[in-house]
Amino acid sequence: MERLETLGNNNNIPDPESLANEFNKTMKVNIKYHTAWRARNIVLLNLYGSYEEQYKKIPALCEMVKVTLKKMYACVASFSYGSTDNTFLSMTLCFKPSLDGCRKIIGLDACHLYEKYGGVLMVATGLDVQNGLVSLGIMVCRNETIENWKIFLKDLKAILGEDLHFTIMSDKQKGISEACDKYFCLDEHRVCFRHLMKNFKKYFKSFSLHTHFWNAAKCYKKRHYQQHMDKLFAEDEKAAMYLLDQKPECWSRCHFSNDSKCEHINNNFSESFNNMAKPFRDKPIITLGQIYCDPVYSVEYYKNTYAPEFEPLSDEIDWNILVEFINPHVIIIKTRRPRKKRIPSYDEAGSVKKMRKCKKCGIYGHYAVTCGGAEVGKNPKGNKPRTCVDGSTSTPYVPEPSKRKYKRKKPVASASAGASTTAKDGMKNNNSSKTCVGESSKQGAAKSGQGSKRKASSQPAFNQTNKHVGSVNNKVTFTVADPKGKKKPKNYMKI
Repeated sequence: MERLETLGNNNNIPDPESLANEFNKTMKVNIKYHTAWRARNIVLLNLYGSYEEQYKKIPALCEMVKVTLKKMYACVASFSYGSTDNTFLSMTLCFKPSLDGCRKIIGLDACHLYEKYGGVLMVATGLDVQNGLVSLGIMVCRNETIENWKIFLKDLKAILGEDLHFTIMSDKQKGISEACDKYFCLDEHRVCFRHLMKNFKKYFKSFSLHTHFWNAAKCYKKRHYQQHMDKLFAEDEKAAMYLLDQKPECWSRCHFSNDSKCEHINNNFSESFNNMAKPFRDKPIITLGQIYCDPVYSVEYYKNTYAPEFEPLSDEIDWNILVEFINPHVIIIKTRRPRKKRIPSYDEAGSVKKMRKCKKCGIYGHYAVTCGGAEVGKNPKGNKPRTCVDGSTSTPYVPEPSKRKYKRKKPVASASAGASTTAKDGMKNNNSSKTCVGESSKQGAAKSGQGSKRKASSQPAFNQTNKHVGSVNNKVTFTVADPKGKKKPKNYMKI
């Protein structure tokens, strides 16, 4: 327990599975996942306190922030709760930065919290002149709704003032558009291209449409934008109209205003802040607020970071080369050519492989060497025109096309069909017989007598051996081998 507390003061506490594996390595004892999970919760409780107790300290935190930081910065620290049951609803912390060194752009985004009671963390992030992140405000609330976004942007607008105009970058999630139309109605509102592309792919699957859309969004000149949009109109008019409905001023770089001094078409800097805050998103709410209000995010700390002076490095000629005794490390050769480019994601432009076209048949997907002909049903039918050359005379001639002679096959009748047919013929000729087997055997005997030339001596023998044909016995007896060695007659049913 003491080791976990010491580890948690400087680093993140490992997950329960990692704790169980480490305990097995050190103590040679296997513990269950839930045992490690409960031990981890005890350590978190000792380090950060109870989740329930920290919700009760929210009013004291907001009062402390106002008293401490309002003398130096313009800040907002507010919270809200349910009027009937006193349950927590939201907490807002906003600070006004030094706007002289920041760009006039604000990125809005939200992410989920991993604490015991869950919730959503809303973030407003800015950019400085070196593309560094500037945190403008956060809001912890139960869920992402229109009402919460309006409360958050209302507090943010109170700090930034009415005179300055900003560019809002977002992914148009729940409530952002409605809140921006109310409190930032005169400002430019951009849409994250990555989210817009995902929505575009739901309705239009063509890769060429995605390429034209990407080219139209990233170009800097309007004539280039018009060229790509003309290609979109020529290929699919509905896709072009869909993009025009989204307003090119929100996603096309050539339509952006120059006031923000920012050419970003994605909201990646807000996603970067969410990723940076990921280690703190499972902490209690007071701990989360204290981390955000830490002085490390102030301008003074930023200046102290770049305050030391660094001397330029000397050239290699001036180096004092010592004894060369260090050798390169052991080469680890893999079984394939080393990769130079990273694997693109499925929704990135260029992630789909280029289809190869066959020079023989003109079909995509294979080469001329592996071509097996055109598609099914498109190969030329019939004999190809051919010119033959006689080797002895060297005279070419064109042979006549061969005529195929198809022999008509005789229909093969089944045994039951043949028996029924012969029985019908027998019934027409001999009305006295009622069995199919008898009639067919009689006709078969007559045909064999007419069609074949047999000796006169074989005919009486055939009739003598087939006396039973044409009649049915009332009782048929078969001899079945007894497993004990005795043969017993077995009676079957009467026909």
